[in-house]
Amino acid sequence: MSMNLELYTISDSDIRDIVEEPLRLEMLHYGQILDPEQLDDLEEPHKQSISGWLPKIKPDIFYIEGMFQSLHYLLTLETEWGLGAFPLNFLTGKRLDIGEIGWGKATFYYADEVKEITEALNGLNYDELRKRYNADFFNEKKIYPRGYTWMPTDEESLLDKLKEITEFFGNAKDNNLGIYRVLV
Repeated sequence: MSMNLELYTISDSDIRDIVEEPLRLEMLHYGQILDPEQLDDLEEPHKQSISGWLPKIKPDIFYIEGMFQSLHYLLTLETEWGLGAFPLNFLTGKRLDIGEIGWGKATFYYADEVKEITEALNGLNYDELRKRYNADFFNEKKIYPRGYTWMPTDEESLLDKLKEITEFFGNAKDNNLGIYRVLV
């Protein structure tokens, strides 16, 4: 089974609420506190502020199935998780990291950061990105998904996915929303 990167829209006020109380991340992502015993030592009003909390918007969701490392490479020329410079390292880079969901921390981008990412994505030169793709290099470096044999024809599906990501970020920007990312 391969890992997937999931992107969710979120309001800036919801991000601030989660920064204030990280347990709200579970309410955001799962709709409940997974281990209610975490609330046992809290005063009743504080418990209610967590378990009764709801996000202000219903998120739009974008799934990147298995190809997140290859897309990260096309954007940053880095093969390792977290490397590269903001704003184009948004698929794996550290920013505001909170809690644990799936394979690690949830990473949050405020609406202003989403605008920066969107501008960077809109400024991409797809001819240059095409030149960055090399199936032999991807196979040699074992670019995720592991065990997959990259083919020269995979270039178009990667570029198409980048266009879809650009559209997703553009819609979030147009609605003045942030985005959070999880690897599951």
